[in-house]
Amino acid sequence: MEAVIGLLMAGCLLLPSILMVLSNPRLDNWLLGWSGLFYGNEQRYGLILASLFFPPDVPAYPNMFPDSNAKWSSVSLYLPMFSTVGVIAWFKMKKKDWLKKLLLISLFIALIPILNSAFSLFNSAYYARWFYMPLLLMAAATVQALEQAEPDTLRSGIRWTLLAVLGFSVIAVFPKNGEDGEIVFGQLMEYPERFVAYLAIVLAGLLMVTLLVRMPRRRMIRPATGCLALLICTTSIVMLAIGKGNATTVHRVMDMGLNGSFETIAADTDDVYRIDMYNSGDNRCMDNFPMYWKIPTIQSFHSVVSGSIFTFYDLLGIERNVASRPDISYSGLRILTSCKYLLTYVNEEKYEDIPGHTYLTTENDLDIYTNDNYVPMGFAYSFYLTDEDIEQAGDDVDCLLLNGVYLSDEQIEKYSDILFQLPDALPIPTTEEQLSQAANRLRDNSCDSFIRDKTGFTASFTDNRDRLVFFSVPWDSGWSATVNGEPVEIENVSGGMMAVRVPAGTSEIRFDYRTPGLTAGFLITLGAFGLWGIYLWLVRRFSPRSALLFVRRNRHGALRCKIEEIPLEGAYIRTILSEANHLRTRPRTLHRKKESPSEDDTI
Repeated sequence: MEAVIGLLMAGCLLLPSILMVLSNPRLDNWLLGWSGLFYGNEQRYGLILASLFFPPDVPAYPNMFPDSNAKWSSVSLYLPMFSTVGVIAWFKMKKKDWLKKLLLISLFIALIPILNSAFSLFNSAYYARWFYMPLLLMAAATVQALEQAEPDTLRSGIRWTLLAVLGFSVIAVFPKNGEDGEIVFGQLMEYPERFVAYLAIVLAGLLMVTLLVRMPRRRMIRPATGCLALLICTTSIVMLAIGKGNATTVHRVMDMGLNGSFETIAADTDDVYRIDMYNSGDNRCMDNFPMYWKIPTIQSFHSVVSGSIFTFYDLLGIERNVASRPDISYSGLRILTSCKYLLTYVNEEKYEDIPGHTYLTTENDLDIYTNDNYVPMGFAYSFYLTDEDIEQAGDDVDCLLLNGVYLSDEQIEKYSDILFQLPDALPIPTTEEQLSQAANRLRDNSCDSFIRDKTGFTASFTDNRDRLVFFSVPWDSGWSATVNGEPVEIENVSGGMMAVRVPAGTSEIRFDYRTPGLTAGFLITLGAFGLWGIYLWLVRRFSPRSALLFVRRNRHGALRCKIEEIPLEGAYIRTILSEANHLRTRPRTLHRKKESPSEDDTI
């Protein structure tokens, strides 16, 4: 009951999160066939097993198994200092034990892809963040082994752990073919010096454990705590140093990123637009800079986004997993999404290979380019695209979408009175001249104004006939729209963007967003607090009194009565006897009268 009520109390956060995650198309990518039984990256097995004996790699820079394809997957099962010493000792002590069974089951699950994915809703992407659960079980086994195991058993755990560590250390010197075909040694790892540091930490921990197990158990606690804290701090410092050694400079992160500003962009208040970051080779800009500048952008590193963003990029043939980083070659995408400025790190020779962009100025150590083919937010199409048009476009779908809006068969039938089929004479705009012409057509049919606020946006559109107005805003079930104050249906078009029908004349278009499930979640939370109050009242009204509380309140009488006279069930007798015996051994501190009770009155 308490678990259920506690879960319902989080409804205001949990329900919207569930609805957002369920809209993500990545959930449909299940592991089937051989990929569900065996990992395609054979190095992943070594990574899982090595995580038992070594601290985890820096997530962005895997070392021991660089081709395991497990960046940011949280593959970590290492217990600082003790490693697997206590676990092995516990396994040796217990033939049958629930903890032993759970650890073996956890290892089996970790080695089978389909079972491992159960902890991430059967997502095909590899994650091992559930490892914290078997890690807690390993900690419990280690604690019990330290309390109960004989020193010889613990030393056996040390020997087996040391043997495994030395076995994985062979990777550091294992031979491989060099660039010229010769056999080289010690180059199998990406960063050998990091492995040496990790190996020193592991061996230092095993040495500490070896010395600790020689001590009596009662004297072991404080030295063990001190050694463990020292090793944790050392490991943390090493990992931070490794991360800092590969990190971007403080100037780029703090001055340019977190505290960056642009007078030129800030002065442009005429339009609502997006910006782009030039990401190519070594000139790739830091992720999410525009979020700190409070400027809309098409570049972002965020894995939990509206599901329609995934379908939109899938239509364009652009990979979108945890980040949106479309290549600069997708010129049509920049026009379609109203990108007005392009930012890149300062370069002495200004880029001339960026089609449709002109250098403007340099601010905040970033070169700013303007998009010559910028189109304001919100515009109307004259033509529609079919599935056949999309298939024929190949890799130029983003450019094709400048000619028409992509509709389903039902939508084509629904809007056949205001949209026409794309004529064969209209080419896909791929050259700079064609892109400029397509942008001019859209600009001529764009909204008169577009104003964004905290709950949505308002646009004004004027035309002499009914039109389908397109907005490059990802479709989501939380959106609602009105045209001239009347509710209208929002169409999911072009693979995940929004459009509404607007009548002839000047119309005011209003879009409002409300997080799906938020209202229902708050109601669930409020109801859960009500249930909690009722539950507490029922517990106080009907649950039996605590035996220990009863004894403490009646401890004077407990010395002068027989056990049968105490009105409690047999389940509490052991507690009462223990408390009564304790009271009898300290009569002066528990009784006001100094005289001891007669033997006839004692229990």
